[in-house]
Amino acid sequence: MTHSQWKRWGKLRINGKINFIFLNGGLISGLVIALAITLINQLINPNEYWGFNLLIFFIIFFFIGIVAAIFIWNKNETKFMSENPPEHRRISHTHHHAK
Repeated sequence: MTHSQWKRWGKLRINGKINFIFLNGGLISGLVIALAITLINQLINPNEYWGFNLLIFFIIFFFIGIVAAIFIWNKNETKFMSENPPEHRRISHTHHHAK
């Protein structure tokens, strides 16, 4: 991890694994991808059921985003822990609580 990646991950991990997985993976990624696919679908094949399509795409990509976020969390956390000395691992947690 570069220093900027380390700092960014340190900030993301403060909120915890569950928040990262559901917020970043499920909600944000799922909604962005669902909106993009619905828009592309409407441009290619316009129909009056775009709202229903958006809902279905969101449900699908919400779960795909969760799986991807679990993988990303585990990969980044392993890298973060292995590449940083123990005193640096605690910085993000102690710094957050000191505010």
